[in-house]
Amino acid sequence: MVSDRYEADVVLTCDDRGAIHAPGVVEVLDGRITHVGAEGSEDFAGTVHRLGGLIMPGLVNAHAHTPMTLVRGAGDGLPLQRWLNEAMWPREGRMTPEDVWWGMALGSAEMLVSGVTTSCEMYLFEDAVVDAVSTTGGRLVMTPAALSVLHGESFGAGGDRLDALAAFHGMYHDPAGRLTVGIGPHSAYDLGVAGVARMAELARSLDAVLHVHVAETRAESEPLEAEYGCSIVQVLSDHDVLGGRVLFAHAVWVDDDDIAMMAAAGVAVAHCPVSNMKLGSGVAPLVRMIDAGVTVALGTDGPASNDTLDLWEEVKVAPLLARVDALDATLLSAERV
Repeated sequence: MVSDRYEADVVLTCDDRGAIHAPGVVEVLDGRITHVGAEGSEDFAGTVHRLGGLIMPGLVNAHAHTPMTLVRGAGDGLPLQRWLNEAMWPREGRMTPEDVWWGMALGSAEMLVSGVTTSCEMYLFEDAVVDAVSTTGGRLVMTPAALSVLHGESFGAGGDRLDALAAFHGMYHDPAGRLTVGIGPHSAYDLGVAGVARMAELARSLDAVLHVHVAETRAESEPLEAEYGCSIVQVLSDHDVLGGRVLFAHAVWVDDDDIAMMAAAGVAVAHCPVSNMKLGSGVAPLVRMIDAGVTVALGTDGPASNDTLDLWEEVKVAPLLARVDALDATLLSAERV
């Protein structure tokens, strides 16, 4: 057994009580934290590391396409649909597993440098993503993507991809370790509602996270909303997509009824304010979602629609954007963020 004690000027626990130990210690046994407090345990017998500075839990990037480090800057200045169709998908369609490995390894290293130890990834060549993160030492929630626009309907909504995702989950899912596997249908506007519903059914059968783009822009959902006569959130709810462990990426264009449905179903949201600003997508109703009981996390989105993977930037921008949108400087204290 390997025992280590890390002593710091400040230990920020980020627990429910907001406990801060100054100074503080963290004790680790065989890679797992066994004690956090103002003083060390009396029976500790191991190596003491006097670090000084700050110790806190690693940040979690709740929505990312990290291998897009390789296409960072492409399509700058384009709105979402043109950015995807003209700049991103043609380039990503030419990527190889080796490309994705290097893009993920680079991005994982960037995140680790800024204190982001876990990312929730939606991408292709999922085996390469897993291998890259196992090399860098980060933690990963891998939600392999399904995109009909790149691979045809059989890839996005057909049995072959479903079988492959189930097999991938069985091979890699290890919640006690550093890798959790979910399911990542890109969106209803890409796969169709039926395609996303099939992916949601698979996710529920595996008790896995369903990670899907929803209402990122106002225009993307308009055809489906016109077809079904209701909001995209209502459409997804009517097709049993909201059941289970669901993570909506963005949720910018949702109203109070949508938010109530999301809260009732336990849907979480990955809020990506910098990407939403860069692509001119809109301002998510962050405060209304939080006040309604929706769990909201922060994400960078891909580095091509953000330029960085620095989650601290999102921590700063999210409350500032909410305040300027509401013309209310009192919203979202640092502690709440």
